[in-house]
Order: sequence, then C-alpha cells, then structure tokens
Amino acid sequence: MEQNTYYNNLSQGFPDERKAPEVKIPIWVLALLLLSFSLAAVSMIRFPGVLKEYKCYRQAEERMAEGETAEALNDLLLTVERHSRSVPMITKLIDLSMKAGYYDLAAYVFDTYLVGKELSDSQYADMMQHRRRLEAYFASCEIVDELMAYGMAETASEEDADLQTAMIVESLEGHLEDPESDKAVLYYFLGLFSGDLEEQYTYLQQCYLEEPQLYDVRVQLANATRRRGNLSEAEKLLNEALLKEREDVGALRAMAILYMLRDDLAGGLELAQRAYELDPEGVYVRDTYLVALHANGMEEEKAGIIEEMGEELEEDTQEFLSGACSLWDYYTE
Repeated sequence: MEQNTYYNNLSQGFPDERKAPEVKIPIWVLALLLLSFSLAAVSMIRFPGVLKEYKCYRQAEERMAEGETAEALNDLLLTVERHSRSVPMITKLIDLSMKAGYYDLAAYVFDTYLVGKELSDSQYADMMQHRRRLEAYFASCEIVDELMAYGMAETASEEDADLQTAMIVESLEGHLEDPESDKAVLYYFLGLFSGDLEEQYTYLQQCYLEEPQLYDVRVQLANATRRRGNLSEAEKLLNEALLKEREDVGALRAMAILYMLRDDLAGGLELAQRAYELDPEGVYVRDTYLVALHANGMEEEKAGIIEEMGEELEEDTQEFLSGACSLWDYYTE
C-alpha cells in the first residue's frame, strides 16, 4: 500500500492549484542582513592584516628560538599597540619579555597596557610574580645608578678614581646581603667595576648563574673566560648569546677573536666585519675589525679604519700592529 507523500508529485495535466503563501520579510530583518553582509565584507578586507598579526602572536616564541628575540618582541609590541584590549596578547608579551631578560620592556607593557585590565586568577598570579621580580630589578638598578653617578664625577688623579671604584664595589657587595635585592644585577656591575680578572670572572659567573638572560652577561663572561685562556668555555657562552640574538654585535666581535686565536683568520675577519657593519661604534668593534684586517694582511683596508678612528691607538694595539706582541698575548692574560 502506497504511502502518502508531502511533496507535489502530480503528473502533467493535473496541476497543483494550491497557491504558495506570500512571505513578507520585516524591514528590520533586511536591515540586519545588510549589516551582516557589510561587516563580513569589512572582515574580508581586513583579514590579511589580522591574520598577519595573529601569526606574529603565535610565532613569537619560534622566532625567539631562531635568534630573532629583539625583532620578535618588537613586532609583538606593535601588535599589542594595535590590540591594546587583548589581555592574552599583553600577558604573552610580558611573559616573553621576562623570559628573555627584557625587563624594561616588560615594565613598560605592564604599566601602559595591563594596568586596569580584568585578569583570570592564573593570569593575576603570574603577573604579580613578574611585578615582584621587576620591583627588585629596578630597586637594584637605582642603587647602581646612584653609585655610578657618584663614581663618574671628575677626579683629580688616577688614585682618586681607584678609590671611588673600590668604594662602589664595597657598597655593591654590601647590598648583596639585602634579601630584597636583585643579586644578578649587583653581580653584573661588580664584574664590570672590578679591576681584577679573577674577581671579575667570579662576579660575572655568579650573575650568569642567577640570571643568564640579564643584559649581555654571556658576552662579558665569555670575554673574561677567554682572557683566562679557556676558549672552549668562552665559545659555549657566545653560542648561547647568538642563539638568543644572532646579530648580537658584542657576541659576534667576541667570536671573531676566538676564531683568530684558533688560527682561523679568515673566519675571524668575516665575523669582525659583520659586527662592524651592524654597529661600527660598538665597544671595541672597530678595534677588533682593525686587528682582523691586520692579521689577514689587508693593509689598505686597515689604513682606512685607522684613518676612520681619527685618534691615537691604544698602546697595546700599537704593540700588536708593530709585531711587539702576538695575537694570543694581545687577547689573553
């Protein structure tokens, strides 16, 4: 027995005379549809830009792992500036900045974009932990700034300058007893102020153990390690620095020295030239490039750098260029 169907299956000659009911769409529905289409069109136009910013957010850690730390954080900051209400983006930038040791950037983002935002319990706990770390960091930086301002005052003699430096070191060592201090910051500047290589090495090593991401501690410690004659340990530290930032000028310069000390003069020149191209005014960057040119027998280029420096060379540099000391003696103690 056939079942009745709900569709019109009448054959030709038997038209269905039922009239379809009229459907009147309300004006407000039409307006809503028009608005939806308009928003969809705008979204499609903006989609490439939004997608790019989302990729910047998602790929920040990957880029940092590939040695693009500064550039990745800067791009993420620009994204946060355009999406200043996005708590996930803001907290992501703060997290990554703290992880990489970019504390000044983390503090800026914290004060500029995070204050006043609603956070989940876990976000709040993480951000308060960062805040406590930043408070200790800036308190210790303020101590260093005050001591350096005093120590930078003009002195009547070299002896007075030595006394001021000794006073700064003693004061910084005293602050190490403060449980609220940022010991990594204090150890770093103790290493810079110390005039004794072994003390410098010890202080910088302590800084590295406390916080390996702080400033350029890897490069400073590598230089002290190299001066003590341990090239393999220095190379390890510099590789870590370049893994964080592949265009770290200080690390490139220091690695150039290691190459030359291992008799890879061409490799040393390539690295020294790269550092010079990135920042010719960097600390000892031009000097190291000069040494590399001399070691590779490039007299014309060497003369150009000497002219560019426009000042009398340091005594030990003159001794090396004149052949009075070897490359090893020049760069180690």
